[in-house]
Amino acid sequence: MQATFWISALAGVLAGGLNAATIGYEVTPLGGNDYQYSYFVSGIVFQANQDFDIRFDPTSYALNSLSNPVAGSGFTAMILQPNNPIGTQGDYIATAQINNPPLTGPFGLDVVYGGMGVPGSQSFTIDQINGDGSITVLESGTTSQVPEPSTILVIAAVGAGLAVRLRRRRVA
Repeated sequence: MQATFWISALAGVLAGGLNAATIGYEVTPLGGNDYQYSYFVSGIVFQANQDFDIRFDPTSYALNSLSNPVAGSGFTAMILQPNNPIGTQGDYIATAQINNPPLTGPFGLDVVYGGMGVPGSQSFTIDQINGDGSITVLESGTTSQVPEPSTILVIAAVGAGLAVRLRRRRVA
């Protein structure tokens, strides 16, 4: 599935500029209201003490609804529970421990979702953690769902069909 993300990331870069960080996600049902988020990051090179912070709305995620954070090589992951104190957002934070760590992941966590339907996108920030403990936001955005492989195949087939038609028109 990660390979399909790169097509989505390329579209995001073309739409949003050359330096835009993109965070895609997949949601896997685990049963009941339990889901697993997997994140795919592109369009940025992290330096030590920079992180990406994905926010969880306290109206859809209850206290202790986030668990099992994972982060790829060169990163550490942590979670802050939503509604602690009441009304505050939850956070999944992956912090780079070295310069230019690989973005191959895995990145993600398990959630208990209390909203309608299935969980969806969240807001994110890319942050610099300064020496004095303050945080500077470098970039912000919204996560986007990674397309299913069948969707990519349909898009590729339509594109190939258009290319053939255009070629035939030029030849005729």
